[in-house]
Amino acid sequence: MAAGGPPPDTGIFSDLSSNHWAYNSIMELVREKVLSGYPDGTFKPGNPVTRAEFSKCMVYGLGCRGMESNAAWRLKDVPENYWAKGVISIAVDKGYVKGKSGGIFDPDGKITGAELAAMLVRALPPGKRAKAESGPYWYSGSVQLAEENGLL
Repeated sequence: MAAGGPPPDTGIFSDLSSNHWAYNSIMELVREKVLSGYPDGTFKPGNPVTRAEFSKCMVYGLGCRGMESNAAWRLKDVPENYWAKGVISIAVDKGYVKGKSGGIFDPDGKITGAELAAMLVRALPPGKRAKAESGPYWYSGSVQLAEENGLL
């Protein structure tokens, strides 16, 4: 790196330019402490989001980060020292996320659009979670409700 510090448009993340299409939204979520980037000083804006990472976003974004929970101990693939065990536990207890068959969570698996829509709908107030019409897929109702509530 040249003397004088980082280039002027990189801000706090070495790989996120102020010219990035989502820069302002990302930085707003960083200021709100919903997002934090990676320990190496990167944000990796092109990477897919994992189920654990989105669980953290949900828990922090909905103001639940101070809660205590041990629900992740029931999930076979979330080790005791896993970085997101606490937020996964909170998200499970709050009903925002569910495990997969066989008692696993797949924390490092990439979250799908269907899973994301389902998680967002589960976080809605009960009155807005009215039963959606079923559709051809397990996530049809969640996608419909997420769209109706401006979450997509």
